[in-house]
Amino acid sequence: MQIPFEKFYISLDSLSGEGRMLHCIRFFRLVPGKRVVCQAIWYDHEVIAKLYYGPRSARRNWKKEVEGLEAFQKHGIRAPSILHAGTAEGGTIFVVLLQPVSAARSLEEVWSSCSNETDKVAFLTDVVAILARHHNAGLVQDDLHLQNFLSSNGKIYTLDGGSVRIQNRPLKMRRSLANLGLLFAQLYPENDRLVQPVFSSYMKQRGWQASSSAEARLRSSVIFFRRKRIKKYLKKIFRQCTEFVSEQNFWSYRVYHRTLACPELNKIIVSPDTSLSFPNTKILKKGKSSTVWLTSAGSHKLVIKRYNIKGIFHALKRSVRRSRAAISWKSAHILQSHGIMTAQPIAMIEKRFGLLRRHAWFISEYLEGLDASHLFRDEKLSFDEKSAEVHHIVKLFEQLRDYKIFHGDMKATNIFFTNTGTALIDLDSLKQYHSQFFFKRLHRRDVSRFIKNWENVPAIHALFVRLLGKG
Repeated sequence: MQIPFEKFYISLDSLSGEGRMLHCIRFFRLVPGKRVVCQAIWYDHEVIAKLYYGPRSARRNWKKEVEGLEAFQKHGIRAPSILHAGTAEGGTIFVVLLQPVSAARSLEEVWSSCSNETDKVAFLTDVVAILARHHNAGLVQDDLHLQNFLSSNGKIYTLDGGSVRIQNRPLKMRRSLANLGLLFAQLYPENDRLVQPVFSSYMKQRGWQASSSAEARLRSSVIFFRRKRIKKYLKKIFRQCTEFVSEQNFWSYRVYHRTLACPELNKIIVSPDTSLSFPNTKILKKGKSSTVWLTSAGSHKLVIKRYNIKGIFHALKRSVRRSRAAISWKSAHILQSHGIMTAQPIAMIEKRFGLLRRHAWFISEYLEGLDASHLFRDEKLSFDEKSAEVHHIVKLFEQLRDYKIFHGDMKATNIFFTNTGTALIDLDSLKQYHSQFFFKRLHRRDVSRFIKNWENVPAIHALFVRLLGKG
């Protein structure tokens, strides 16, 4: 059965009268062909509805959800109460209705509000205390991330019973540390320094003695699951899911962020070049290989980059390779996955003839700020003011080195200073490597190209050479 992407009613089986109709009014999550989570009205009260559909796995996934939530309740672990579990629409949909948790925020929201290391350690200590209770009860969440927990009035609630595996005994240390590693893998690598104090708290909760070998095992799990998570996510960004809309036919392929979509943006996504005629459009670059312009859609200020076809031979070569727009789309999400700031990617569009690619567009949000070229050549700024920004760039290069990310075009105009951080843009040559051997030479090339920008600014050039080397 198809679930519409709008408000809709479904008829619950085995119920009658007012309780038979469920009115879904707002989507929270979509797993195409499998599951929808939405806010709904039932008996004139707000509920959370989980709808499982599809011919193969709906009943099994529904059963796992109910059993998982019941296991939480059995072991005294806070979780939303089940109000109703059954079928709908003549058995084609399996339904779980849950009592909403009042005044709740996801733990991801709480984590984002932690402003310093002390707050972060306190927050993670509370989370691993809940995780220790899971493990003592023999419960393992295979899809462990902060959005699967809610905080309400200082209490933490566990969601997603469907991802829980139930054992009849407490988890042993190896399995426990692997699951704890899965939790830490959801955080940016810069937070790995928090592992040690939180790990010690977890071990104490389990009645175990913390040791360097156990901590090393945990850190290995973090690295393993982070790589696995990012690899999985980078496949997800090209298909239909909760976060993205993917549309494909013989003539085109496009993918864009579902939550950022609006009628004005949708018109641009269907035909990006139409925005060139908008009265507020400004051409930023007009070259042979690409054309870049600034425009707006609704409340969004957009930068659109069209990758041009330079001739028949160039068209043939590009038609069978991944488009530069697709590379930029993937590269932006690689950077975001590692906590490196870039312009928010909004959409990627390809014109196609069957499997052959033609023109392509990459759409991102406009960054308010100043690029490195203008900032370091601004005579109104003192050397001390410029030096502070130098250290932000050094940190950026350290992140690129640690995560083995090669940018490939380190012009000064591709580093942007904004009110919220230092951003890297122009990503169609970016690539992440696994081999340190191959990456080391490429990183030196990035550093060398960047330092070359400052040959006519001796003081800044000398400072970068001292902090970054010559490449």
